[in-house]
Amino acid sequence: MRAEDLESAKAALMAREDTNNANVASWSVGDPAPAMIADLPAWAAAHEVTGVVWTALASRFNGRRMVPTVDQVTAYLGGLEGSKRAEAETYIRQAPRQVSTPYRLAIEAALGWTPLP
Repeated sequence: MRAEDLESAKAALMAREDTNNANVASWSVGDPAPAMIADLPAWAAAHEVTGVVWTALASRFNGRRMVPTVDQVTAYLGGLEGSKRAEAETYIRQAPRQVSTPYRLAIEAALGWTPLP
């Protein structure tokens, strides 16, 4: 998504995701990098962007507010079939390579769902 400024980007994301400001995170040039996206400043510079927004929703798994284990996530994704599996794979593979989490590493190892170029 492209926007004229960070506030417009946040508003567009909130509208798209039907959420509120508490569930949207952002970063601007000059801010410290988020802990889970340490190389965000380098990525932003390479892509000539001055700000980034993303959803910061609470974890949910099996309809409950909980943080699933890596094994639960890979088992769940591995058990998906048909269009649900294709949608999940596309969603995960489209996430920027810089988003490197234990979940992503396990998904890549178990399912081969590597980031798209």
